[in-house]
Amino acid sequence: MSIKKSSFSFDFVQNCPICGKNNNCCYGKDKSLGECWCTNEFFPETIFNLVPPKQLRKTCICKNCLNEFKKKKAEAESC
Repeated sequence: MSIKKSSFSFDFVQNCPICGKNNNCCYGKDKSLGECWCTNEFFPETIFNLVPPKQLRKTCICKNCLNEFKKKKAEAESC
């Protein structure tokens, strides 16, 4: 599932809803910065189960959490 910037409210906060660290989302910093790293990433649908419901579509998952999730998912699927 690819996330498009138009599917979000731009009322972002700077913290990842999974780990609480800075998500480095350029939309949360300044909408005029162009595309964020997240616009070209694939987010497995199941990663959103880790996000508290009140934070869905309000804050970005950081790249580290996304990569860790993908790694664990790939390891689980290879067993």
